[in-house]
Amino acid sequence: LDARALPPQRQHALGGEGSLPAYGLFQFDCGARQTIVTVDGRDFFPYYGCDRIALVQLEYQANFPFARRLAEAAGLTGSLGNLVRWVAFFDAGRAWIEPEARHGRAGGDTDWSADAGLGLRLGPLGVYWAVPLSSGGQDFNFFVRLGPRI
Repeated sequence: LDARALPPQRQHALGGEGSLPAYGLFQFDCGARQTIVTVDGRDFFPYYGCDRIALVQLEYQANFPFARRLAEAAGLTGSLGNLVRWVAFFDAGRAWIEPEARHGRAGGDTDWSADAGLGLRLGPLGVYWAVPLSSGGQDFNFFVRLGPRI
């Protein structure tokens, strides 16, 4: 509100498995990792990331119909068939700094970046593949999570 950068603990960066998994970690940080400041012989980044972000994450999960039937045929409880699920997801995000608060920092991207992917969950364990839908991403990213993605 006062045209200064937010303190580092309030800044945000996009990229990586938690936000846009098809892109590198901190890929959308408004240039925060381009400048290194040295104080008392120690190097550090003066900023963490951007002052503003917008992130949309959509996920659809469904059971495999045959998994439940297989579990029932084997005489196992029905909950085993519910443990195996497939996942489809879409993420889109943008990170930026308002012009009056830049003071030499990069402004961030003016366009949204997006990715999509598929995954397989076995209870709390999930394996996912993400591909970028915008330029600047990796070819694809394979990652594993313990717990839900969103």
